[in-house]
Amino acid sequence: MASEPLGEYGYGRFRITRDGDLSGDLYVDYRMEGTAENGVDYRTLKGTARIRAGRTTAQPSVRPLADSEVEPDETVVLKLMGTADYGVDPQASEATVTLTDNTSFETPVIAITAVDATAAEPTLKRNYGKFRLDRDSALHEELTVALNPAGTAEDGTDYKTLPTSVTFKAGQSARTLTVWPYADAAEEGDETVVMSIAAGAGYEVSATEGSATVTIQDTTDLSTPTVSVTAPDATAVEPQLGKNRGKYRIERTSRFHETLTVVCTPGGTAANGTDYKTISLPIVLNPDVGRRDITLVPLDDDLVEGDETAMLTIQADPAYTIGAATATVTIQDAQ
Repeated sequence: MASEPLGEYGYGRFRITRDGDLSGDLYVDYRMEGTAENGVDYRTLKGTARIRAGRTTAQPSVRPLADSEVEPDETVVLKLMGTADYGVDPQASEATVTLTDNTSFETPVIAITAVDATAAEPTLKRNYGKFRLDRDSALHEELTVALNPAGTAEDGTDYKTLPTSVTFKAGQSARTLTVWPYADAAEEGDETVVMSIAAGAGYEVSATEGSATVTIQDTTDLSTPTVSVTAPDATAVEPQLGKNRGKYRIERTSRFHETLTVVCTPGGTAANGTDYKTISLPIVLNPDVGRRDITLVPLDDDLVEGDETAMLTIQADPAYTIGAATATVTIQDAQ
């Protein structure tokens, strides 16, 4: 069973099953019948389902479309059509999904919740917060809802600026807003982002869920950062053997609010810019960036030289201390 869009779900689904030889793709033809109109009451189903090699089923989805008509429940009937490539089981040649009507012309009530109520200032990992707004009716039309961001965190300074309104498109019942915290130099404790629904035309504000709060955890660390280099992908191959690239990773442990320039030098038996595409040095970590990956892309050559090593070494600098100083990627020779 499916319903017209309400919340995140409400889809129906058919399952088409085959037996026998599974070695190749099988394209199954069908036609749509029922009281619901294909492409009007639900997203267009095109009449062919692909069952991939090695699999036994395909599952066409019925995705209802909102409309402005108050009407009885409708049926979506999928009927299989036989071809020279397969036969159809006469006992299971069709199936029905019921499309439940939920059209309402009542004034929608808008609610907001914090579906991820904890965020944190950027470190090596990002932790975002998230608000969700829901409307409960009148889904057939577009609706703009006014918002009022507040709290102890400063909009545009402690986190990426949030909008003062959000628009629900026709058929859309939910919208999400992400709280993207910024790193800063202030050791200020945790702060809050309070998002409230403001009064406006065409909707009512939920009496119990008219505002929601996301807490931004303070992760400020003003100590001198320790910088390390590793090779998460320590093997690459020359292009003749396929597309296999290596990867270095530069990480810092603190002072994520500021730009940090990491002085590095290449080394090893492979030459930067000759045996692999030039890696631009030094490595710059921008504000809010705790780590940066650098891809090593091998270059073609006709030399029989054996495997080579590409090393990246962090050099001393007053702006940081050094943890893991050197990482190595091995480039396999194609000759």
